[in-house]
Amino acid sequence: AQSEDGRWHQLVNDTRSYLETSVTAMALTALARGVRAGLLARSEYAPVIERAWAGLVRATLPNGTVTGVSCGLGIQASKEAYYNRSSFYQCSGPGGAGAVFYAAVELAKGY
Repeated sequence: AQSEDGRWHQLVNDTRSYLETSVTAMALTALARGVRAGLLARSEYAPVIERAWAGLVRATLPNGTVTGVSCGLGIQASKEAYYNRSSFYQCSGPGGAGAVFYAAVELAKGY
């Protein structure tokens, strides 16, 4: 379900939902750890990790602002509630930026 952009959608199996940066960062972190631990084949997952990183880079502005992160939420009653979730930086920035930092650390460790 990874998009051509390299990111995943807020609802990972629904391309009608928007591309979500923190979901991508968390997926990248998990995949890099899995490859480094020998649980996932590097030959299969390295291209996925590299596309994800490229998507994260494109979603980060030159001033360090991480874009495309939904405001925190619990489980919603419908898909529509996810589609309309705000990605306004003031409510999404700390968690979104943190997830991208974790992904960067995992890449720096190698995979």
